[in-house]
Amino acid sequence: MPGTINEDSGELQLLAFSREKGLTSRKFYDELEQNFKFTDYDVYCGTAIHPKHSIPLRHVCATILNYLKYNGVSDNDNDEFSICKLLNYWAYNKLNDLYHSKKKSEIDNAYKVLENIWKERVFDSTNADYYKKCKPDIVLFDHDDWKQRKELYEYYIDSGPIIQTAERYEQDCDNYYNYVKNKERLYKYFEKHCPTDDAINCPSFYNKCKMYNPKDVLPRFICFDQMKKKELTQQPASQAHRAHPGSGVFSPPLSNTENPNPSTSTGAKAGNVFLGVVVTSMASGALYKRIIIFLQHYIYYNLDEIFPTCKYEFDSETKNLNGEYMDNCFSISRQLHNDGENKFIKPCQKLIHYLKYIKNNPFTVDQKKSCKYFNYMLMDELKKFRHTCKGTMKCYNIMISVQSSESDGIDVCKKHIEEINENIFEKFQNLDSLYDIYYKFTNTQEEVDNAKCHLGIECSNKYNDYIKLCHQVSHIGFCKALDKFKDTYNIHMKNESKCEKAPRYLYSPFGIEKRRIFFISIITIFTMSIVMFNVYKVNAILL
Repeated sequence: MPGTINEDSGELQLLAFSREKGLTSRKFYDELEQNFKFTDYDVYCGTAIHPKHSIPLRHVCATILNYLKYNGVSDNDNDEFSICKLLNYWAYNKLNDLYHSKKKSEIDNAYKVLENIWKERVFDSTNADYYKKCKPDIVLFDHDDWKQRKELYEYYIDSGPIIQTAERYEQDCDNYYNYVKNKERLYKYFEKHCPTDDAINCPSFYNKCKMYNPKDVLPRFICFDQMKKKELTQQPASQAHRAHPGSGVFSPPLSNTENPNPSTSTGAKAGNVFLGVVVTSMASGALYKRIIIFLQHYIYYNLDEIFPTCKYEFDSETKNLNGEYMDNCFSISRQLHNDGENKFIKPCQKLIHYLKYIKNNPFTVDQKKSCKYFNYMLMDELKKFRHTCKGTMKCYNIMISVQSSESDGIDVCKKHIEEINENIFEKFQNLDSLYDIYYKFTNTQEEVDNAKCHLGIECSNKYNDYIKLCHQVSHIGFCKALDKFKDTYNIHMKNESKCEKAPRYLYSPFGIEKRRIFFISIITIFTMSIVMFNVYKVNAILL
């Protein structure tokens, strides 16, 4: 039964339960994302081809404006339960999910773009559809534990009907009991971090939540005595399970409240656990450095943080170049002693322009990630013709050595250039070609000999080929980048009406959640075995 909740309930079971029981927060979120035409809001949020900021932001922006347009929720919402807070929490959480970002600052930047679009609508007195409706509230996300605050607020607005039902009726009382008991961890977390009424560091609604503390609420449930007895009888089995985790019973995930900065990705969690095990086994600094280099080049390279942002920026910035940097590139080409066909001139112009873009936008461009993409692009171009420099770094130094006033600043990536191995280079190529096809597909407006459909089918076929590759090589960063592409594709296909032949939905390389956890666990065990074997070999050499 999907709505059954017990001590081992994971995130999916809790989601199914909240949906089945029609809890206020879940009902609101589900209604918010009902189908509507994204193109109705292109004037505010941008188009699929030219989105404001990014495709994920366009999705969130259109959803917010659609809700505000058709719902009369005032910004003076002084009700006990504020839908406006829920709307803000949904928006920020959705951006966090879609961007797959590890850095809160990146989500904040996206939210600020959304905030400006949102404010323009609700402060415009000439626009009755939006005027004086819910405002964006970025203050809600000033703290790193915003996810815990979001969950606490959801429980606060959901708990009233739950308590009233469980106080009076036996039916499903056990499930309601376990649902509320699951929130004990939240209250323990906030009791620890908010021992006093601290208006700055504690949620503004925290005092209102105190009356719904599980330790005070649960004794009022009609099934309380029965559930306490059940807990006592199950306690020995639970202790045995914790002592022998390989018993076959699926353990609940660790609570987010135990870590204010949890990674939203299972792959990242597995990677972090893996890194922790390896690092704690290090006996010397030299060995530690060898292992870190091994991990970066063979297990985890942050491709998911590079794509699609860096590719999109590179393509956008370099598509309309004319004769810029021509003299520089002729000089660089001669220095490289290529075959005389000047094959490097056009790519060189793009590379220099991209370096200037990185240099001139320090507050909006992530320099390290952008330089990693430049590193790949330079390596890719160098493979296409003969040259005399050995390695990407030496070729880059030649580019720097002939810079002029026009190309000043192209040394911006000097600290971030590295020789990436062929395995990582191949993954770069895979993702680059996948997004090339996707952008052609989304930018093609007319059906010419079914060209658009063929591009959509080619895009999905290539993705499906790559997720097989992902399983084979166990490359976490590559798998996460594919998972991110899947989200981008699926969002676009919600509004794609010109081609019904292209698949409407791509499946995650990780599969459903339990399969995903199992798969990542297998990857972790396998890679740990390989790395620990290398640790043994390196130790033998050092000794």
